[in-house]
Amino acid sequence: MGTKGDLLIIDDEIEVLNTLKRVFEKDYELHITQNPKEAFKIMEKFNIGVVLCDHRMPEMNGTEFFVKVREMYPNAIRILITGYSQISDLIISVNQGRIFSYITKPWNLGDLKNTIKEAFNENALILENSSLLESLKKSNQRLKLEIEERRQIEEKALRLASIVESTEDGIMGLALDGIIIDWNRGAECIYGYTEAEILGESVIKLIPEGKYDEFQEMIGNISQGMPMTHYETIRQRKNGETINVYLTVSPIKDHAGKVIGASKIVNDVTAQKKLEKEMVRMDQMTLVGEMAASIGHEVRNPMTTVRGFLQLFKEHKDPAKYSEYIPLMISELDRANSIITEFLSISQTKKVELAQQNLNDIIERILPLVQVDAINEEKTIKLELETIPDLLLNHKEIRQVILNLAKNGLEAMAKGGCLIIKTSLVDKEVILAIQDEGKGIKPEIMKRLGTPFITTKEKGTGLGLAVCFGIAARHKAEIIAVTSPQGSTFFMKFPLVGVI
Repeated sequence: MGTKGDLLIIDDEIEVLNTLKRVFEKDYELHITQNPKEAFKIMEKFNIGVVLCDHRMPEMNGTEFFVKVREMYPNAIRILITGYSQISDLIISVNQGRIFSYITKPWNLGDLKNTIKEAFNENALILENSSLLESLKKSNQRLKLEIEERRQIEEKALRLASIVESTEDGIMGLALDGIIIDWNRGAECIYGYTEAEILGESVIKLIPEGKYDEFQEMIGNISQGMPMTHYETIRQRKNGETINVYLTVSPIKDHAGKVIGASKIVNDVTAQKKLEKEMVRMDQMTLVGEMAASIGHEVRNPMTTVRGFLQLFKEHKDPAKYSEYIPLMISELDRANSIITEFLSISQTKKVELAQQNLNDIIERILPLVQVDAINEEKTIKLELETIPDLLLNHKEIRQVILNLAKNGLEAMAKGGCLIIKTSLVDKEVILAIQDEGKGIKPEIMKRLGTPFITTKEKGTGLGLAVCFGIAARHKAEIIAVTSPQGSTFFMKFPLVGVI
């Protein structure tokens, strides 16, 4: 459709159609037909604004035609042309076809043009109202969606507010100058201040004097948009009591992304810290008890032997007769001294003196000592030493580790077993490996490997591996055990950090 309105005229008399065509073809987009059925086809293709139809037609009269037009195209303005003046026909057309107007034949040309013009004005108003109504419907739908979204947001905000208010963790909101602007029930329980007492106050009120610099640093980070999570510190309650807390501090931003404040979640861990300290103290007391029992048990045996021989000497007038037992007594005293030395090695915390040495050299120097034990037990020692760089080592402590691990390996094997001592360089680590052919280590022992007093030997103190782990720690090394029913291997891994 162009700028002109579409006018449809239906009349079975061709002369009337031609006359009307000449009248309206300049002012409107004109469509004419003699057949109502053809008129419907035209209305399917074009947006007809006004329909002018004769009342008397052979197939369908004007009233019947307008009833259908009203149903199918309600916005089209309907005008009836009639050459008869029966009032009943007009009433039917008005009531059923809802016509806009009727024109009698012969018509007055001026009245006819004015009627058509008014009909198009009416059509324009209908279309405008329809457009406004459709726009209003869409606006109403958008408004309903916005109302529903707002309702959901409000419900979510209420849920979150309820969660914040009821949680045991303290939650507070701060302005960038440290003024408290939000305070939940959890914060009240932790700090002892009610909401009425603390709102508008500075958060400095909750911070011990020695922690002010920490607070300034925290505010600086938040101003840069950097959160702080699970930060452990000290805070102060209303009654002056200090408490241990974990803090999670996050920036609060406005719609433009500018930081305008901070939110803090506070978790009071004072009771937890107290319990941890008590657990450590109890562990220490248990360890002291175990050490005392072990010392009493282990040292008592050699002392009993020595005491028995001394009593024997006392009861006889010729003690020289029993001089052959003196080496045995000395041996027992040495054993007691060795046990005490091992306990002292476990607790050794002083810095050891390290020097540039090669692990292979230390192994080769102490090999005869290991071989003596192996020969006495009908077992063999095999060395597989690769070229390795020098390390910073304390040769006395490394010697002790090798002897302890080798002794454990020999004792784990039956006669005919072979103990292999290896060195290698793998992934920037020098590795000492001592491999036996024993029956392996039980899982319950593997879990506690290196713990003092844990041993599978009938006469062992359970201190040898504990000493080895302590020496490894002082050398920044690591001991790892791998076991199976075919034997066990202990790896001591030295990082190449600090190599000269």
